[in-house]
Amino acid sequence: MRMTKRRCPHCNSAVDATTLVGEGTSAPDADDVNVCLYCAKVSVFTAYGLRLATDIEAAEFEEDPDVQLAVRTVETLILKNGLNDGL
Repeated sequence: MRMTKRRCPHCNSAVDATTLVGEGTSAPDADDVNVCLYCAKVSVFTAYGLRLATDIEAAEFEEDPDVQLAVRTVETLILKNGLNDGL
């Protein structure tokens, strides 16, 4: 789904689309998880952008199999498609 452009807080890439992983609506809500297609880092949606995860959230994401699967999937896409030379 297309959305208003937001910047990844890790790599500063413009993020203007998202795909739902798991349950919920197709549009991201505040506090939903985002995995950047350019750097495969996890951030959190806010009402108007993306923010870094807190230490507690980051620890929870490390233990969440859905988040880890999304990260691995994006890492594979990056490597397969050469989307980022930095990974």
